Amino acid sequence: MEKRRYKIKPPEVWTQVRQDYLSGLDAKTVAARHGVTEAALRARATKEGWSRHPRTETPPPAPQPLSSQDAADLSPPYSSDPAALARAAAQASAPAVT
Repeated sequence: MEKRRYKIKPPEVWTQVRQDYLSGLDAKTVAARHGVTEAALRARATKEGWSRHPRTETPPPAPQPLSSQDAADLSPPYSSDPAALARAAAQASAPAVT
């Protein structure tokens, strides 16, 4: 069995491969067009993070403002009262539990 011979493609070829692949052409067509293997194309796409469907980062939801009762429980002189702190924590966590 003959050993497979290959040539390392220059960066300009891979730049064009990337553009064609990200434009929507399938990997088989792009590989044939540029003289690279489909496996090499997929490996490079994975390694370099090429994606036809970029993920959008959604920001985390903004925290809910404290109710007037919660704010009153946490305002001085009650800020050191453990019972008031426990009550405020329980009331604040109730919406998360439900």
